[in-house]
Amino acid sequence: MAQNFWTQPSTSPKRSYRFMLSVGGIGTENTWLVTQVKKPSATVGEVSHKYLNHTFHYPGRVEWDTVNITLVDPVQPNAAGLMSKILEGAGYHLPQNGNLTTSITKEKAVNALGNVVITQFGTDISDKVEEWTLKNAFVTNVDWGELNYESDDLTNVTLTIRYDWAECRTNFGGTDRQAGKDNFFNQRSSDATAIAIEDDSQG
Repeated sequence: MAQNFWTQPSTSPKRSYRFMLSVGGIGTENTWLVTQVKKPSATVGEVSHKYLNHTFHYPGRVEWDTVNITLVDPVQPNAAGLMSKILEGAGYHLPQNGNLTTSITKEKAVNALGNVVITQFGTDISDKVEEWTLKNAFVTNVDWGELNYESDDLTNVTLTIRYDWAECRTNFGGTDRQAGKDNFFNQRSSDATAIAIEDDSQG
């Protein structure tokens, strides 16, 4: 299979620059601000049991790690202002003019950031090959960048996002490529596993 893949001119591996990040709080018209995004990662905890001279390990809970997003900060639209608006929408206000009792809540923080979807594509944006959706995502850190007289680089804004879990959807060619047939981490993933096993047996 590997030899056939590399010799076919019509096939191509996934490329790191072929992606689109959609964040509701930034706006679909401002997706071009994003220059870099870390894909989700998960850590499986572990517990150990010691018996005499031996240690036995068992898998524990799954915890999804934070995701970092980097945006270029032009004058218009102003990315620094967009990030400030998201933080304000989460419930943060300066302790002045009597605003001492306001507080950030998860509901407001999730709504302020909006839906977060990372899409990888093949030949064009309509050719989806992988899609991640972050569930209940909210901002935990905003870094408005740094300034330096020795540099003429573009200024950037960096976000750190926490979420409860992520949904992964992949497509593997054929007539079902655009349908998002393989949807993992839920009950429907058993169908995708069965398909993969069947394909392996036929190969």
